[in-house]
Amino acid sequence: AFAFAFAFAFATATTTAATTATTHAARAVAAAKAASDAPSALSQTLMWDFEDAAGGGQAILQTLAGLRAALPDDTPLVSDVCRLGYTALSMYPAHRPSSFLYPVGTTALGYGLPAAVGACLG
Repeated sequence: AFAFAFAFAFATATTTAATTATTHAARAVAAAKAASDAPSALSQTLMWDFEDAAGGGQAILQTLAGLRAALPDDTPLVSDVCRLGYTALSMYPAHRPSSFLYPVGTTALGYGLPAAVGACLG
């Protein structure tokens, strides 16, 4: 009975520690994303002004908002490597899997058109 109680207590403590670590990690990731999505961070990274209403970054955000409003949730937005695509990585609300297609990590120009054709074909 002692061995069972010890094993149960150990398993419970381990699960609690893992859950706590996961929660802390999730909070850290959320904080990092919020910091990188802040207008000042986007301005520095993309070299457009996202803080000033007249800045070029605001035009990108308005374009993304217009696209999101016009496109049904199941229609993917496909982007090539460009500032609009870079911004969309953080700011475009993709509501479903595969509803935003972008060449993450490859930075290959020319991805957009064939990816859009492929998305249309299913």
